[in-house]
This record gives sequence, structure tokens and C-alpha cells, in this order.
Amino acid sequence: MKETSNPRQSLLYLLSCLSPFTSFRKIILIASPQDRYVPISSALILPRKGGSSPERESTVNEMVSNLMKSLIQSSKVISLKINFSGSKFDVMGRRAHVSLLEDDAFVESLGYFHEDFCLV
Repeated sequence: MKETSNPRQSLLYLLSCLSPFTSFRKIILIASPQDRYVPISSALILPRKGGSSPERESTVNEMVSNLMKSLIQSSKVISLKINFSGSKFDVMGRRAHVSLLEDDAFVESLGYFHEDFCLV
């Protein structure tokens, strides 16, 4: 959102206005406190409180609202907050972010526990 002085003209903001999730039937949002690469509020598409200027916070919350409207139009959404403390994923940053997606056991268990969701 730093490519323009007006955050409402940024690519991310404009994309949020296009209802990007309406093309999907099933969506899984996954976040972890150990993943410091992507904040939980971003991964789970949650409103932000504090930590930035009032204008930026307002813009981000408008984006969240735009994205939530698009999510509601999708047929199914699962939101998972996973704590990997004490597990092999007890790492931080980009490594924690990527290692989850590369772990076959995690992907298989996700399919097992949400079988109806993961079937085509």
C-alpha cells in the first residue's frame, strides 16, 4: 500500500473492491501466532486496532469489510488459528509460514478433520 500517497488507490485496496473470493466455493483461512511473517489479523482477515496511523487503520478496515462481504458470498469458509508452540513448527517468520504448507502430515490431517470441506 506504499506505492501511492493515497492508500485507497493502492493495488491491494483496489483488489479488495473486486470481491475476489466470489470465484471460490470453499476457502480455508489459517493463521498461527508463530508465523510472524503474516500477522494473524491479515491471515484471518480481521480488523486492525492500533499500531498505525488512523488513516491507514481506517483504510485497512475498509479492505477487511470489502473482503468479508466477498467471503460471505462464498459457500463455505473455515477459519483456523493454530498454535504450534512446542511442535516441530515452533519456529518464527518466513520459515514457520512456509513449513506448515510443506508438511504432508499437516495437509493430510487438515483433509481428515475437514473431509467434507476438502472433497471436490
